[in-house]
Amino acid sequence: MKPARDITIRRCTLHVTRQGGWSWGADAQTLTRRAIERLPALLERRLGELVDTLPDDLEIVQPLCLRAALRGQEWAELIGSGEPGEQMRARLEAAIDAAMTQALPEARMGPARDAVSPAADSPLAHDGEARVTSSVALATARSQPSTLWKLLCQWRAERKLLAQLAAFNEVVLRMWLDRLIEVAPGAASAPSTIDDAVVAELWRDVCALPLLMPSGAARWLARRIIFTLELKTRWAPSSTHSHELLATYCSDDATSLVETPPAAASPAEARGNAETATAADTALTSATASIVAHTDPPADAVFEVDVPCALPFLLLTPLARSGYLATLAAALEAAKAGSFAGGVAIGLARKCLAAPQRGWLREPGALAAAAAFAGRQSCDNELILNAGRALRPQLVLLDACVTDQLLREHRAEAAWLLARGPSGALMLFDEDGLVPTATGSLQLLAMRLAPSGGVLFLPAKAASNEHFDTLDELQIPYATDVNLATRPSAASFIALDGARLWTSIHGSQRGRARALAERGADLCETALANWSAVQDERPAHRPGVDPGFENSLSLAASFALSAIAWTLWRHRSRTTALATIEHFADLDARVRVTPDRVHVRLPMGRRAWDLRDHGLLADVREVPWLGARTVIFGVG
Repeated sequence: MKPARDITIRRCTLHVTRQGGWSWGADAQTLTRRAIERLPALLERRLGELVDTLPDDLEIVQPLCLRAALRGQEWAELIGSGEPGEQMRARLEAAIDAAMTQALPEARMGPARDAVSPAADSPLAHDGEARVTSSVALATARSQPSTLWKLLCQWRAERKLLAQLAAFNEVVLRMWLDRLIEVAPGAASAPSTIDDAVVAELWRDVCALPLLMPSGAARWLARRIIFTLELKTRWAPSSTHSHELLATYCSDDATSLVETPPAAASPAEARGNAETATAADTALTSATASIVAHTDPPADAVFEVDVPCALPFLLLTPLARSGYLATLAAALEAAKAGSFAGGVAIGLARKCLAAPQRGWLREPGALAAAAAFAGRQSCDNELILNAGRALRPQLVLLDACVTDQLLREHRAEAAWLLARGPSGALMLFDEDGLVPTATGSLQLLAMRLAPSGGVLFLPAKAASNEHFDTLDELQIPYATDVNLATRPSAASFIALDGARLWTSIHGSQRGRARALAERGADLCETALANWSAVQDERPAHRPGVDPGFENSLSLAASFALSAIAWTLWRHRSRTTALATIEHFADLDARVRVTPDRVHVRLPMGRRAWDLRDHGLLADVREVPWLGARTVIFGVG
């Protein structure tokens, strides 16, 4: 912690709430007083570690809320005379970090220090311009042809640019930076000359932003993206000039990790490098040939086709609202693979159309519907393969759009389900719609669902002792059919069918956990059956060719299908992806593709009126694989 810097907390209020599992003890006042005495030291230690990453003039005016759930034993340890344990201290520090990340503004750098003031849509603008920031940034973004530029400006206006970049890996950051440098936004009022002192100060301000990333090449690249975004907004330099400014001003301790020239290679290494380069050149040439072979359909193409199922077009509204389409367009632009966007469309369409016979033989109607959804007159399997190869480094970004949307809209009354998929990977499902939310290790999934406060069900087929240890550490309430007689943090009960089931003793949702324990196994089986219907029975391409891309398409399609069901009939029927497929399997449509629109006309009937009344037939613009065309729905 720098000696000259202080952190002042003007007011701090502590609330201690007992939610069950332990008692106040004989003297509740002493217990609370000891907690108040220990709290300042905990805050001082963690904030002292974070102070170097904060701007000098940072002021948080909104209340900062920290929430940490502790067991009775941990609470006694916290208010005792000794130091808190490693696990409990890590949990409290994680709560402080989460609250700081939520409350920190992306822009609190103070007024400009030169005649050239920060742009109105800049994250470096002062708080007095916050209201102007969002509107001006979004207006600027809409006027630009680059989808990547639009998305970055949108994140900046919504004050979540730093959080989004912190989730990128080094490969993705480099791809996005390279593309951002090439963007040429219009700036009619930009000054003709760039003041070196202002640019140098701008880089120092960018380095002072609270970017919660470990030091290294990734954080250096993230700072360069923010710096380039500011340069393009204020002065709109060319790509050559942008490279010169980056080389001149963007110095960092991570430079050696990125720009250090390699040492001289031995003759054997040189021969190996030459062979590798030749192979890479051959692959690049092959990929270039594929790009030429799979160019977008002509912009002036006009055709009309009758499709037996219009369900793929219904996916557009939920995908657009979740930000999936915008992120997909930016990812394709960063990968310079815009001509492969149709492959994503065909893959998504195949996830909700009729399952192929014998795993590969598709009906002519399904082929026509998938092609029309992509704005084409015929399907191309190689287009899907090339799209998967181009998007492979950025699939985590697309999956995050679905995961974040489901976590934001998760109901506190709904439970989470954990199951092991056919591939052996752990999958997290939302009880509402049994929609797949994310895949990964239990530690990662538990960290994502912990803030929701929902109860988690772990079936015996997917559970292990390490899993329960993690859940106990994070104080996540759970239910299971595993025998936990030796675990002090669990209690058992006898279900109506005579089976002995187990629930965690921490948390205030014991009754809800018991109800989940009785039906959890059946819910997991149904969730896996729905996932198999989309992932295995409706493959986008040949099995085993690109499992990562296949999984990503299934996740997006399942989310959109469940969102349709939840919107239409959540109060009267099951809201699973498979229910949506069955309900709209025979909803035909006439599709007319013109240079400026794709018109989808549905037959009159109750299903069409329900879709219209619930907002699922709204116009959809900026679909990545349709270029400038707008999807317009009609009935009749």
